Amino acid sequence: MAVDPKERWGARKAASRRASILTIAHEDVETPRTTVYKLSNETEVVREVEVLWETAQRAFLAIGRLLVQAERQFRGSFEKDIISRLPFNRSVAHMLRTVAEKVEQGYVPEAELPRSYAAAFRLVTLEPEALEEARSRGLVSPHTPRSAIERFRQELKSQRIAASGEAALLAVKRRDLLSRLERAKREVEKLSQELAELDSLEASQDHS
Repeated sequence: MAVDPKERWGARKAASRRASILTIAHEDVETPRTTVYKLSNETEVVREVEVLWETAQRAFLAIGRLLVQAERQFRGSFEKDIISRLPFNRSVAHMLRTVAEKVEQGYVPEAELPRSYAAAFRLVTLEPEALEEARSRGLVSPHTPRSAIERFRQELKSQRIAASGEAALLAVKRRDLLSRLERAKREVEKLSQELAELDSLEASQDHS
């Protein structure tokens, strides 16, 4: 069905009049248009972006709900015949399912989810006490970016380490140093290999 270019995409309309509908797990999700029309002012630009952003949130939650439903219905073949054929990896599928399950359980209301599945996942996997602390700081909100949640989680981790005493701090520092040393070793191996290849190339040119 043709869509009037002047019609505002994303406006609430009866389903029969919507230009493009994606039904996922019994939920209608409007698919975003790809054509950008000229906008009249800055406020309209912001409003259009907000509509698209909200649509993206509804899509990731609907996909998560579909995967939760599919896992229950096709438990024996879910991993092999569904997850392995999705356009994203198992990690993303796990995050989407987890967010949908937490919303289903009432752990975090849908209206309070961040509008990024990665941010939402990091939020809903907080322990109950940490979630309440995040809520008190205004982090349980659609407007919360992943970076803010990551900073909050890092702060909690630092607090736990500090509470464990000096031995825990030294253990964390040791693990960090070992990790950096391992990365340095891999870099040295890579550079040594490149140097050997360069020496081999120069030797072959000398004999030519």
